Amino acid sequence: MKRVKLPVSKSVFIRKMIADFLYKMYWDSAHEDAPSDVQVTYNCLTRIAKGSADGKLVEINVHDCGAAYRFLMAVLAVTPGQWWLTGGQRLLQRPILGLVDALSSIGANIQQVENGWLIHGKELHAEEITVDCGESSQFASALLLIGDRLGLQQLNVLPINPPSESYIDLTRNVVLDFQKLTLSHLSDWSAALYWYAKLLLEGSGSYLLEGLDLQSFQPDAAIASWFEAWGVHSEQKPDGVLITYVEPFILPEQLITLDVANNIDAVPVLACMACMLPNAFCFNNVANLKLKESNRLAIIQNGLSRFADISINSFNGKECNQLVIKSKSIPSSEDMLVFDVCNDHRFVMGFTLFALRVKVGIRDVACVRKSYPHFEAEAINAGVNVIG
Repeated sequence: MKRVKLPVSKSVFIRKMIADFLYKMYWDSAHEDAPSDVQVTYNCLTRIAKGSADGKLVEINVHDCGAAYRFLMAVLAVTPGQWWLTGGQRLLQRPILGLVDALSSIGANIQQVENGWLIHGKELHAEEITVDCGESSQFASALLLIGDRLGLQQLNVLPINPPSESYIDLTRNVVLDFQKLTLSHLSDWSAALYWYAKLLLEGSGSYLLEGLDLQSFQPDAAIASWFEAWGVHSEQKPDGVLITYVEPFILPEQLITLDVANNIDAVPVLACMACMLPNAFCFNNVANLKLKESNRLAIIQNGLSRFADISINSFNGKECNQLVIKSKSIPSSEDMLVFDVCNDHRFVMGFTLFALRVKVGIRDVACVRKSYPHFEAEAINAGVNVIG
């Protein structure tokens, strides 16, 4: 059995930091080994807290952190001062207008400029808000985080079942319990996915995933039940979750269908895993993969078509909303596969799985620090040749 140290869940920690900032004016510092998204958010909150005594414009640069982009827009809207919210080129192309419209509807002063947003922060009040979360559940989460500052009584979310709805529930849980929430048992289920996939492909052994909690309100805790059906058993231990490979419970040629509406960030790793299994995988509700740190659907189609038949279909009334992967061939172990992750941390973990079968080189491995800072060492230990 190998013990595995996982990073803290950036989804939970960032929400907790912001709630602490808004209602306690004290927030936990970002440790050196914290995900870079956590560090970015911490630095921005520190800068907001200092404000600008002379009324000058204060730059808040969230780099490529989508959560900080959406959540801090709401925070800045209710924090007196003159703010310039900015970030990287890809981030500024990602959806945010649904949140801008919702905040503007209650009197927020937000103006789009070439490289971000000018925000005149001020006290706001709203008992009821309607927000369109068709492109991102983080719009609703941003409003829930500032809800007590607004006096918010009712948040109406459209559509009725938005993509990643479970992350809105995650935000509600954090807001309710942020004063009691500690880092114990807050290890990241999204990072744990790599180890589940690795163990399934290895076909033997066990890992103790430290600090993981089977009862976690993190949406990706659902992967434990998925992998249970595929032959990886999860058992809660005092210091984490022990995962053990057992005989598979599925037929070799069985079609595996998953609704990933609430677990869309799991798709890059699962897609790479699917390329090395005999089963065909069908992932439903994947349209928003195009709106992430990269166009993840395009990377999957372009990067994995060498190893699998891949089709992207309409589903549930949306184009490009179903992804089907059926493995066909893995190159010889003498070959070298080179992958470009397009600055997307999820694909570093996904492409590293191929090192179980063939020689692998990955460009820009360092971007994985966004969510899993010490995964670079794991990738090298797994045999990945770090390129660039």
